Amino acid sequence: MSLSAWDPRRRWGRRWGRPWNEIERWRDELEHVMENLMAPLEERSDLFFRGWRPDADVVERDDAYVIRLDLPGIRREDLNVEVQEDRVIISGERRGEVREERDQFVRSERYAGRFRRILPLPGDADAENVRALLRNGVLEVTVPKVPGKQGRQVTIEGE
Repeated sequence: MSLSAWDPRRRWGRRWGRPWNEIERWRDELEHVMENLMAPLEERSDLFFRGWRPDADVVERDDAYVIRLDLPGIRREDLNVEVQEDRVIISGERRGEVREERDQFVRSERYAGRFRRILPLPGDADAENVRALLRNGVLEVTVPKVPGKQGRQVTIEGE
């Protein structure tokens, strides 16, 4: 057995081609697949929105659906409630405190920044008459129900 000087071009060039070009091509293909896969979700959901995500409670009453979000420290001017087709979009921004250089935080858990929640509307929701009220740091969005518009029982056929 004889030893010869190692030549990386000869080894990769003959057997594999240029490995970094191949890896780059795979990465580009994977990014393309992920973009196509995730695009519909990004339009329909708030999962991909960067920022914090306040929790929501949704309560059904006889005449309406009520959505409540705890939003302490957020001003009414910094909130937006929008109804689009079959969903309610609630977005806004909590402004951060001005931190002075002499302040030295031991712990900081309060988030400042933008948020967005997208909540689907049920079929009997009256999207034209949605009301929103911000009181004591709680946003309450009331979505009335359309009177008489309900689901129907479906007969199951077969064996």
